[in-house]
Amino acid sequence: PVPLLVRTKVRLAGKYCRVALMIRTNPSNKRDFQNLVIMMAVPPDVDGDTIRMSRKGGVWDSMKKLVTWNFEQPLDPSGDLDMQLQFELVSSSYGIEIDSEHSVTPKFPVLVRCDALNDHLSGIDLELQPVKDGNDMQQWLKPNIDLSYRLLHRKL
Repeated sequence: PVPLLVRTKVRLAGKYCRVALMIRTNPSNKRDFQNLVIMMAVPPDVDGDTIRMSRKGGVWDSMKKLVTWNFEQPLDPSGDLDMQLQFELVSSSYGIEIDSEHSVTPKFPVLVRCDALNDHLSGIDLELQPVKDGNDMQQWLKPNIDLSYRLLHRKL
């Protein structure tokens, strides 16, 4: 199962570009996501300095043309994040219809990084057998397994 779903929707309204960012967690996840970081790249034809956000905590970096959110609170398995952003367009080349069903809109690539502790995405089987010299290692050898993973999800 996919632990995380990332969706973006881009709408143009006059000289404005509106972006909806939706992060959905899989309800079958067993644990919270820790250290959640979301990074969204802003295309060159969009003026990032005019950003307006529906959720506080996002930081705009004009040198990198990147909006970043760092969440200190864990995101629980049934937790969802919705954010809306608005920018002004620099170029008027967007919104041109290619055909009756498609038009050119800016792309906002998103990278989501998070950690899951005391959880795993797959299993491992470990079998201990005695060595050839007859010593039974099973008496003193006990596996120490940490269940965790880091998830990197990129949405173009």
